[in-house]
Amino acid sequence: MNKSNRIVKLLSASFTILLFSFFLPPKSIYTVPFNDINNQKVNLFPYMGKKIVFITLSGKEADSTLEQLSAFCRRYKDSTVIIGVLSIEDGYNEAEKKAIKASYNSKMPGLMLTEGMYTRNASKDQSGLMQWLTHKEQNLRVDKEVTEAGCKFFIDEGGVLYSALGAHFPLSSLFVQRIMSKPKRPRPSAADLEKRRNEMKLRKQGN
Repeated sequence: MNKSNRIVKLLSASFTILLFSFFLPPKSIYTVPFNDINNQKVNLFPYMGKKIVFITLSGKEADSTLEQLSAFCRRYKDSTVIIGVLSIEDGYNEAEKKAIKASYNSKMPGLMLTEGMYTRNASKDQSGLMQWLTHKEQNLRVDKEVTEAGCKFFIDEGGVLYSALGAHFPLSSLFVQRIMSKPKRPRPSAADLEKRRNEMKLRKQGN
């Protein structure tokens, strides 16, 4: 490869990085790396324009919970990406992965399962995904403690975390239905999100 070609490739790569940094705020949910249950990297970019719901799971859910999850997946399959976060603290065991995949895939074909993750804020090994979902300085919306399986995080079509619920709100509840019926809104600009981040920093400094 000659020198001019190398320069062109470097400029092209730099432009691509600049383009993504302009349109995506730091720590956008779309840039948070994590793997699915098959240890394959998950790319959330194709899901821009859809809601995303993350639900912490133990892999040992009761039949009634699985029925609710299955009904939820069927109801929102066309408008929403539903991702089950397999929580190590809540009982997920890698040795049971094959059985869990078979069970969930047969009942909820549209459900995406993550690899096993540490989900608790207190864990030094808390996954990057769960850090984003539970820490306001990253998601710019809310701090949320995960205390059990069944916690839910709702991301709108623009990548904004707009609600976080504990397990005491079942997926079949009217409250969850109202959250899911939230009207679609444009994705906030990188400048707006950066402004919000700076305001949060100033508030922290003032405390």
